[in-house]
Amino acid sequence: MKELKLQEPVLDCEIGGLCVSFIDANEERSEESPRQHFHSAFELQYVMEGSMLLKSNTSDAIVEKGQFVLIPPNFFHRTELSPSVSRYAVLFTVSPSSREGDSSAFGSLETPLVSSSFDVDYYAKKAFGAMKSRADAYKIKHYLTGLFISLTELTESQAHNNDHPSCGGRPSRRESLKIRGLIDDIVTLYYAEDDLGGKIADAIHMSRRNTARIVNKLFSCSLSVLVTRQRMNCALSFIRDTDMALYDISAKVGYNTYSAFYKAFKKYYGKSPEEYRV
Repeated sequence: MKELKLQEPVLDCEIGGLCVSFIDANEERSEESPRQHFHSAFELQYVMEGSMLLKSNTSDAIVEKGQFVLIPPNFFHRTELSPSVSRYAVLFTVSPSSREGDSSAFGSLETPLVSSSFDVDYYAKKAFGAMKSRADAYKIKHYLTGLFISLTELTESQAHNNDHPSCGGRPSRRESLKIRGLIDDIVTLYYAEDDLGGKIADAIHMSRRNTARIVNKLFSCSLSVLVTRQRMNCALSFIRDTDMALYDISAKVGYNTYSAFYKAFKKYYGKSPEEYRV
């Protein structure tokens, strides 16, 4: 087990009463980290594609597409990567920028935080995209500042809720509302299409398994129940408010055969489509 020496900071940012030094920000793809090691700085790894297993002396954690892991300083760890994994990584240190400064933003973080966040997702992609395209330092600093603030808010929220990372973090109420609204919009607009689960997973940058778990938590039902509910509501509106043929309605709301639509409709409403049209 060894310490990986830090490089010179890429950027220094004054954020509130804190001085944040971003170190060795880079895009990592197929390289595997050294064996057991630690840093004297915080390490953020954000997984864009694939997944990785973070291993430590105390526990293991899976970090999947759309998730990130924030690793505290001096924490021994190593990673095992899935094929074709794509991830961003950044090291940073935090210290008071004045006597009134407060360096305790991540003071409660003793073990890695595995979570997902729309804000972290947004700023991580913007920051690394700006660095990759060699944008001006002001733009990079703007995105890195947003990334740090998002991480700070999420970490403080986790600490407040006593929700520790090794089990996977939970999104804040504000993020949950944003995710729920996005899923609701996708179901409303694309309910008749196939593989809606894949479309939602891509939109919220999560694996299908995590997407299914999020849907169940936010809506208290499965995605298939949400889709069926939307299909049946729309089908009933078409039956009552239009002269469209029932066969055409069944296709319009996403059923490949009329018999499948008929069975689903009667099971949902207790009456056949023909009975509602009379």
